[in-house]
Amino acid sequence: MPRHTHQLLLWVILVLLFFPLRATAAPLPALHLALDQSRAQAKTLVNKGRYEEAYQLYMRLLREEPDNDETNYGLALAAARTRRYSQALLAFERLIDRYPADAKLRRSLADVYLRLGDRDAARRELDMARQYDPTLTEERIARVLDSLESVQSRFQVHGRVSGGVMYDSNANQGPASDKMSLGLFDNLTVHGVKAVDSWGSYLNGMLDAGWRLGEDSPWWFVSDIAFFKRWNGNPNLPVNNDFSWGRAALGLRHMSSRTLTELRVKGEMADQSLDQRVSVLGPEGTFVWAVLPNLQLITRAAAEKRAYTLDIGRDGTYWWVGEYMRVLLGSSGHEMTLGLRALGSAVDDADYSYHGLEASLRLRLKVTDKFQLLPFASMRRENYDGPATVLEQEYRRDTVCRTGLFALYNLTSSLQAEAGVQYVDTRSSSPLYTYRQYTFNMGLAWTF
Repeated sequence: MPRHTHQLLLWVILVLLFFPLRATAAPLPALHLALDQSRAQAKTLVNKGRYEEAYQLYMRLLREEPDNDETNYGLALAAARTRRYSQALLAFERLIDRYPADAKLRRSLADVYLRLGDRDAARRELDMARQYDPTLTEERIARVLDSLESVQSRFQVHGRVSGGVMYDSNANQGPASDKMSLGLFDNLTVHGVKAVDSWGSYLNGMLDAGWRLGEDSPWWFVSDIAFFKRWNGNPNLPVNNDFSWGRAALGLRHMSSRTLTELRVKGEMADQSLDQRVSVLGPEGTFVWAVLPNLQLITRAAAEKRAYTLDIGRDGTYWWVGEYMRVLLGSSGHEMTLGLRALGSAVDDADYSYHGLEASLRLRLKVTDKFQLLPFASMRRENYDGPATVLEQEYRRDTVCRTGLFALYNLTSSLQAEAGVQYVDTRSSSPLYTYRQYTFNMGLAWTF
């Protein structure tokens, strides 16, 4: 065979070897990109509540990459949401085989076992998680199991009733002295307004209920009722100076994996005495967006029509809208909520109309599994459209500062001891509305 023929055959062999290698190697980056895009699409479907589509897509991804953690976790979530609990168990177990010390995964697996009605298996998973999470005490595991079972129910109800003793340094919210300057009058005596302290007792309660429209529906009918009653024991206070307040509301809620939207219509009644009552009726709305697993943005607003039995000039429309940021501080259970809200009114007597701003800070500090501290502080500014009394010439301006600390201690899974102290400092352009007040309460609370 001629030499050039050997060279030609050698080139043909090299070409045949080279191009198949290029043909198989070139698509690999494109395949990885396609899988990444499919995983992102499946995650978006889960976030939108389109669980059936997400499940089908995750099953296709599983055939391509059976050991991918994100695929298995997304498949487990979508399978649980579409009631394919056996498939969800397999996906979670594959992850636990790789990460046996992940307590969160074991809790998710316990949730699936509960959906299958196997509380014993769910308990075993939480006992295993306890080896890696020291905060999972025996009592907390029982609460977690009860909470998971409650969440899975179409009908949910939660409530709290508390009562005890309290002290109020200014039960009538009167100024420090009955001697004051009002407008052109100096050292004027206003009888019956001086601050009066009192020991007393209180009873407080609330009940919140919800009914899911369907087993996997994001829509809920919701309702709540609440009340507060305080009895003052000082005989120097005006007759019937006890305070009572009640509320009832009904509405609709929509929930997804990252948002909650709710609208309720409420009615309230506050009774300061036999003669002074105020009734309230109007809508209130809430929108919660979980921007990150540990960060929520909360928008709340309310508008209400108030009617007074006395001071009927204050009858009218009152409103407020606020924006809050809630931060969950890791696995410790601590929380921080920062808020800013605008408020105002339009009432029959223009002098009582006002607008203002309020800034607030609330913390939840979980000192131990049984003991919590709840400090808070707020500052509110109200600018009125008129003077406080006929004796004054300048418009009324109020600045209200509140601060306090509440403590809760879990005696049992449903019984708590509670104590709190609160301080209010109200500075007004009118001495009649300038006062200071601190209250202290101590009692027991039952939650269910």
